[in-house]
Amino acid sequence: LSNQPTTMDGYTSVAHDTPLDPNKNWRYQNGEFVEVQPSLQSAKDAKWGVIKAARDAAQYAGFMWDGSRFDSDAASQQKIIGACQWASLNSALQIDWTLADNTVRTLSAQEMQQVAQALGVYVDGVYDKGRTLRQQIESATTISDLDAIKW
Repeated sequence: LSNQPTTMDGYTSVAHDTPLDPNKNWRYQNGEFVEVQPSLQSAKDAKWGVIKAARDAAQYAGFMWDGSRFDSDAASQQKIIGACQWASLNSALQIDWTLADNTVRTLSAQEMQQVAQALGVYVDGVYDKGRTLRQQIESATTISDLDAIKW
């Protein structure tokens, strides 16, 4: 078998004459099995997809403020922002907020605004981490470099 790499469809194929490793991708081509290795750009695109999904999951996983866990899914973020706006209009506001564990905590107007600020800091931190990892992905020069990038 030839060990000369061939490129097609954005992937590099290298033929092997050893038993097929089940942890690798294989394609049957011209009467032989060849290992399909993604091009660096294809691997970067795939890695970004994984990191982006992890970023989105982290954004919606909830956050802590003052010892309480708050939901941070899209609907909860809208509710927090809305309650913060309400609190800015009514400094005497007392709001019963249902936490991520379904317990209820009474928040003052000032506390509601602090929750909204904590949400903003949390989401910004998640996206900051995503931007840093995106830069690492773009700077990677090998598949091994990409494999080392984790959320």
